[in-house]
Amino acid sequence: MINNRMLVIAAAMLVNAASLPAQIMREPIGTPKLITGAPPTGFRVASSTPSSVSFSWAASTGAASYQLMRSSSGGASWTYLTPTPLTATTLTYNDQGGIDYRSSYTYRLQVNYSSGPSGSADIPVTLPKPVNPTNVTAKQTGSGAVTIKWYGTGNPATVMGPGIPNNSVVATGDSITASNLPSGTYTWSVATMYQPGNISTPASEFPTASATVMPFMGTYRITLLGFSAIHPTDDDILDSDGKKDEIMPLVYVRQFDQATGQTLGPGTAAKGYVHGESGGKFRARIQAGTASNHGGVPQRVFLTVCSRLRFQ
Repeated sequence: MINNRMLVIAAAMLVNAASLPAQIMREPIGTPKLITGAPPTGFRVASSTPSSVSFSWAASTGAASYQLMRSSSGGASWTYLTPTPLTATTLTYNDQGGIDYRSSYTYRLQVNYSSGPSGSADIPVTLPKPVNPTNVTAKQTGSGAVTIKWYGTGNPATVMGPGIPNNSVVATGDSITASNLPSGTYTWSVATMYQPGNISTPASEFPTASATVMPFMGTYRITLLGFSAIHPTDDDILDSDGKKDEIMPLVYVRQFDQATGQTLGPGTAAKGYVHGESGGKFRARIQAGTASNHGGVPQRVFLTVCSRLRFQ
């Protein structure tokens, strides 16, 4: 038997049941927010080479540590360069792990705060192109030996060519000598080498130098065919006597192999030296020319010229 009290309780339950959903619907649904800390400041490239890059940044207030990441594909995948976070007092980092100027990179510096949230800053990096050595020359300096010289870039150089161990060697100075070369013409190339990674200048831009190797010592026959004085040289200002009797005799040289009679070298070469007044400060000069008080070209002209010949 249902009394009035039971009806009142039942009605109250219906009222509460109807009002509960209405109370839930009145509460707004919040949008989740990603909470990050302040990003690091002053993140920059301090220096770079074709195979390395150094960074620096400013200290972040409240920072607990830093971590550096690198991506070679615009951030599609990141590699931690510092799996163990750097201390809060470390504000520099040098990356020289398998990078070079032929690729572009993006670096991310992440600052970790003791409260948990972290912040980060990204920077794109393109490494500089290598600089080639300049003024590469090659000259025979001994029997079967050629010295290759260059102006370097402050880095070791790789010299490639004949007479070099394994046809390629790394030189720390600005010259190297190739040896045990038979007679012939040879070419060498020089590239700047950047460490670490053995990164060198592009092969298409290697500067080169060539030299002809000839027998460096031996007995040669010299035949004097005559002198030709086309015109007198001008007197120098300090020792001018107005007679213009200085001449420059030329000796034309061609070398032959004594055993076979074969011509050596590229052909005839002319060697010359100025001769003239014996007075003044040019004591090495001798009197020559018809304007001289003594006139003629004495034998010692020929002897002096020959004594000054050097087969290089």
